[in-house]
Amino acid sequence: MNKIWLFPSVRKLTGTEEIIIKRDITQFLDSWAAHGAQLTAKVDILHNMIIKVSANEEMVIASGCSIDKMTKFISAISDNYHLDLFNRERIYIIDNQDKIQFFKLSELNKKVKADNALLQYNVLNNSVVSDLEFEQNWSIPLKESAYSRMLT
Repeated sequence: MNKIWLFPSVRKLTGTEEIIIKRDITQFLDSWAAHGAQLTAKVDILHNMIIKVSANEEMVIASGCSIDKMTKFISAISDNYHLDLFNRERIYIIDNQDKIQFFKLSELNKKVKADNALLQYNVLNNSVVSDLEFEQNWSIPLKESAYSRMLT
């Protein structure tokens, strides 16, 4: 099973940024270890703005210390490129043309009232933690998501 971490950005990456960031994270992951044992991991960048790190935990499980090292590395990238990757106060919605819009969670109710069509779109659940959960629950209809409880 693969454990995943998703880091959504506040903006789309440029083509050059995406290449450099993916290269740098790949280099980090090539030497990423848990208690001296090499982890098997990869990075993907989704929709030009969401960094997905995936670790195969069938042989070696990512430990607290190794996860801390990875998040510290990602945090440095976030700071260098002004991506705000650790801000969990945003909601990401994907429309029928695969265009992502995002805004503060506190604005969800107001946004839906202004544009009821948002209820027909999918919300990206960036808190999923496994490949299986990612495949089944990453992109789900807003009206069926936990966020729908915030709507009045």
